[in-house]
Amino acid sequence: MSFTQSKIFLFVFLVQIIFGARNADPLNFFHDKVYIYKEKLIRDTLTTDVVDITTRPYLTGLSADTVLLTEYTLFNEEFSTLKGFQNFGFNHSKCETISLYAIESRRALVSLAAYVYNAKTPQITNIDPSIIYAIEGLPKESVEKTNPGAPQELREDTPRACDNNKSSYIDASIELNGVVDISCVSNTNKLPKDKDEPETPLPSLPTKCDDQSEIKKYLTNYKFGRISSIANEDLKKFIVRVGPILTRDKGIIYGWGEGDYGLVWYTVTISVVNEAFKYDQLFPTPFDVFEYGITGSFLFEGSFLPDPKYCDTITSETPKEDCECPAKGSDEYESDPRHEYKESICASGSVRTLFSFVAVFVIVPILSLFW
Repeated sequence: MSFTQSKIFLFVFLVQIIFGARNADPLNFFHDKVYIYKEKLIRDTLTTDVVDITTRPYLTGLSADTVLLTEYTLFNEEFSTLKGFQNFGFNHSKCETISLYAIESRRALVSLAAYVYNAKTPQITNIDPSIIYAIEGLPKESVEKTNPGAPQELREDTPRACDNNKSSYIDASIELNGVVDISCVSNTNKLPKDKDEPETPLPSLPTKCDDQSEIKKYLTNYKFGRISSIANEDLKKFIVRVGPILTRDKGIIYGWGEGDYGLVWYTVTISVVNEAFKYDQLFPTPFDVFEYGITGSFLFEGSFLPDPKYCDTITSETPKEDCECPAKGSDEYESDPRHEYKESICASGSVRTLFSFVAVFVIVPILSLFW
């Protein structure tokens, strides 16, 4: 390596250190915080929880040895035996909110996850999630915190009707309220904008089942995690800890085996014909189909996660690590004392000052190596 090449290598290395460049841990998964604050639903993608999967316990009865098996499945019966994989028994197309959650295989994921997490208990958990209850459990207003680097707060009325085409709201309600089975609150109950009865008012969140019995909740404190480009071999370490994985193409991976040309995934996928659902246990999918790794989502027990910081009391000294700077122009920004002066923590000039410092006192001396 020439002297000039050595200097270039050193320059790149130092810049990576300065600006914190690093590769993402391939065994991490992510969770965007969801909580209620001042009677609003907050979906916060700015303070994402990052979790190393190897720190999480194995599913009951599983261990590190399970990962070494050439074949393993979370579920060995016909999927039609699970209620969340069965047809609704009514025309779900009349309510897009209900229909979409099923078509995206999220209804099936919740049903299978509930079974898997309780498979070793005396009472088998076989549920079909009440999407109606999930919608009824959402607050009227929502705020989505997004866009790292230039935080924004997107405010809207929570879509609590049959025209909700964002399944993430139902996921949020499940995180906050748990899951109720349709035997308690039926999905045949009407929501506003139902195609048959569009003027239906939004029912209040029930305190009793439809038959006036006590409500029983499942998957309380469970959260939706997500993974991105996880290597095939590494995905097995996720399955034995968090159960089934819903991929981007709406297939649910529930195990692995050995095929003619190496290891394969066992996957169940959905198809819809004349409003009827059909779940197919596909021929085992070779690992190399997922050339760039596997991206998807799953349910996991999340009581260990840190509580969100509500930031009710902010001073001019409160660091951004504790309370993010609010979006410029928002009510929170105007009331935040950390933007009052040019040098303040949340003032736009403070970021420029930081980079000016880095440029003058760090980058410039490095550049002098080239002269």
